[in-house]
Amino acid sequence: MIKRLETVRESLASEQREMENGQETVKRFESELATATGPGREELTQVLPGRRRQVAEHRAAVVRLTAEETQLAADLATEQGRWTDINQRLDELERALSKR
Repeated sequence: MIKRLETVRESLASEQREMENGQETVKRFESELATATGPGREELTQVLPGRRRQVAEHRAAVVRLTAEETQLAADLATEQGRWTDINQRLDELERALSKR
């Protein structure tokens, strides 16, 4: 479970970087589009929707991975609590048996 959580966190960080890079690219393209003319403007007009779609895909992946990270962290905490409880019970049994 810990390994899965680490993998999700790495994927989340990667998706966040990709999303941020994509957002910067979209902003740059939008800025260029405001001043572009001729063939450059047409090219930006064609490329921009695809870039926006990529940013939206990365954003959706970030949301999904964030939810998965939250769930895995909660599951791990629950599991660790169970192990703590089991260890406490074993300690109590050992103390009870040693008194005999």
